[in-house]
Amino acid sequence: MVGPGTTRQRRDDHFFPAVQRWLSRNEVRSVALTCHAAPSLPLGSKQRPAIEIPGCLQDLPLYRLVDLHLTGVQDIAALPGECCSEADPDILASWQSRLGELLQWSTVDAKPARNWNWSISPTRIPVDRRGLLGLGRQSQSPWPIHDADSDEEARLVTSLRAAGVTVIEEPPPGLALLASGCTACGVCVAACPHDALALHVDGSQTALQHQPGVCQGEQQCVALCPVDALSIEGPQTWPAVLDGSPRVLATLEMSVCERCKVRFPTSSGQRWCETCRIRRSDPFGSHLPDAAIKLLRARGHDHPQ
Repeated sequence: MVGPGTTRQRRDDHFFPAVQRWLSRNEVRSVALTCHAAPSLPLGSKQRPAIEIPGCLQDLPLYRLVDLHLTGVQDIAALPGECCSEADPDILASWQSRLGELLQWSTVDAKPARNWNWSISPTRIPVDRRGLLGLGRQSQSPWPIHDADSDEEARLVTSLRAAGVTVIEEPPPGLALLASGCTACGVCVAACPHDALALHVDGSQTALQHQPGVCQGEQQCVALCPVDALSIEGPQTWPAVLDGSPRVLATLEMSVCERCKVRFPTSSGQRWCETCRIRRSDPFGSHLPDAAIKLLRARGHDHPQ
């Protein structure tokens, strides 16, 4: 049930799939979108049903348009309401500049005739009698069922994959990363809020993998890497994002420390990890680390202990 405290995305997740099913059953090819509670709401015609979306057209996520395309809609017209007056006056041009030729875009000079049978709003979704009785077709829908917890960028990637689209004009989310000097410590993996990084263990090797389709480019992994191993190669590309395959940033040969049993990177057959080697050479912690000694000497201390 959708109540007063329901979030916008959850509310839309109830409304849009119902609209998509109705459009698909009626083989609708052209729709007119308008803002919620717009004055003098046009109620559509059989040739071009009017859909009053929840909220404002300027806030409509791109993946909703891609999902409409997956229902069979080929032509979209926009009828902005007063809430759009302070936004980009040409919403259609904005959509086209971001989605390119995925859909056809048109304008409506005259408002469609009032016809309750060919209009949809958040408070009124037409249902045919067979659907009301649960006798409708149960075939799998061509549009994706989005995860309730996924954000708009992740949903756009999912919708584009379902549509078989490889490139659109909208810049893809995320950044391409490079790794040099990685120690497989896992800090970047824990730092990423979208789980775009992972350490994959295969026998004696550990690979740092990056998922381009999940990355949102927040760069927390770069900022928190303790050895500054990660850097930004540049913007991500749609083919890499939509491919879904992880990209290997670094592969390290690993050993298991004989003392503490932790896995650590090595290239010389060492038996102990760096921490255990330091503790063995300085069990009481009475010696300064090499980095601290270098810093003190740089500041003029000739004989730091």
